[in-house]
Amino acid sequence: MQGIFSPEHGGPTFSLANYCRGQVARGHQVSLRVLEGYPHSSPALRLEPPVDMGVDRVDRPARLGGSAAMRARLRADPTPEIYHLHGVWLRAMHYGAEEARRRGRPYVVELMGAYERYARLQKGLQKRVARWWFQDALLHQASCLHVNSEKEARELRELGFRVPIAVIPVGTDLGDANDDGGPRPSTDTPPHPAITEKRFVLYLARIHRNKGIELLINAWANVEKEFPDYRLVIAGSGTEEYVQACQRMIERGGLADSCLWLGQVSEEGKKWLYRHAECYVLPSYSENFGNTVAEALAAGTPVIITPNTVWTHLPREGCGWLSQTTDDSLTTTLTEALRTDPAQRQSMGRRGRQLIEDRYSSDKVIDQIDRLYRWLLGGPEPTDILFHG
Repeated sequence: MQGIFSPEHGGPTFSLANYCRGQVARGHQVSLRVLEGYPHSSPALRLEPPVDMGVDRVDRPARLGGSAAMRARLRADPTPEIYHLHGVWLRAMHYGAEEARRRGRPYVVELMGAYERYARLQKGLQKRVARWWFQDALLHQASCLHVNSEKEARELRELGFRVPIAVIPVGTDLGDANDDGGPRPSTDTPPHPAITEKRFVLYLARIHRNKGIELLINAWANVEKEFPDYRLVIAGSGTEEYVQACQRMIERGGLADSCLWLGQVSEEGKKWLYRHAECYVLPSYSENFGNTVAEALAAGTPVIITPNTVWTHLPREGCGWLSQTTDDSLTTTLTEALRTDPAQRQSMGRRGRQLIEDRYSSDKVIDQIDRLYRWLLGGPEPTDILFHG
């Protein structure tokens, strides 16, 4: 189950789609239950059979994520072996847990960073009410909590959750990311005709304050004159108010000629951007996992990240750079990245691609999820993925 499954919801939508397809490929029966009809959101992504896809309308007020239609659908569904709830805060997750308890089946909750400190502070009053009303009880009664990093697991323990916690990263689909860090292909179609005029640095994620995009715009203003053969490409969607505020920053800074704002791009467009970027930048203030970092690395592109992600090991792996979340630090890091010899950047990209193959591929992650399910159904304990802190 996932409460929001629109393309602009970003990484969770596409990672869950990959999970479903991967499980089906292994011969498992998968039923996916999601909501749509949120204001300013496109319809839910539809997965092809044999995934059993059920989409219901969200009730008003949509921010609660409730749906009488979904509740009725879950009540009528055949009994599965296990329920996996992707997300928190929405009433839809409560319906899944309620149904699992009614039928005596285990349920897993993937939190996707929802209880990390930075996330809890956003809309803090609403979240405190939700925790008191239903959310904390849902977690305490779960068979297992699924998190993407040990950092997230530690924070849950500090908050008093004692149920088992499985640390399983987000899987990255390598099927379409076939760039090995060598010469960039020239026969595919770019998402914008002007993008081929210069080399470019890429930001591709939600347009949100949490992502540090204002830091990136300020840092780009500090480096763009030194690198006239480069431009900054910004892709992603966000609220109209915040998008316009960022675009005004670019105009006020005189950066219109060196910044290309693409907005939401297609999946094919994303793949093109990842493959052709000289480096990818995600200067987040807080990041549960950072799917886009894995996608960029899988495409053979080195990455600039901050200490607020799970990717701080990239400099040690030789496939990225680490910046603090300040204008000065990001300016220095961007300068270092763009002064790096292109051949060395390609070598970094090859190491990044290998890192994803070795540790973060969808196949490896689905293996871990399978072993977690089998344990919850009475099989051997997967000690390598259970958090022991």
